[in-house]
Amino acid sequence: NLALVNAGPGLTGISVRVDVYDGATGALAGGSDVTIPGRGWTQVNTVLAPFGLTKGFIRVTRTSGTERFVAYGVVNDGAAPGAGTSDGSYVAMTVVR
Repeated sequence: NLALVNAGPGLTGISVRVDVYDGATGALAGGSDVTIPGRGWTQVNTVLAPFGLTKGFIRVTRTSGTERFVAYGVVNDGAAPGAGTSDGSYVAMTVVR
């Protein structure tokens, strides 16, 4: 899962581009645009699955607005609901400028 937080002090929304890359090849698999309201939060569940991926990485780029944002991932243990422990592992974002 991918969480996106509008961390700006204002009430202005932002838009971000979420690009999904294949973890095996590094190739761009696809992406989507997401709008985050001011001081808002949204989650993209099973972010790799729509692209048929079991391993991958995400690049999030702000496309409109000026507020700061935070992105983080949660990898849940188990290939399906009820499998494994269902414990979530936090995956921090890396800032690239």
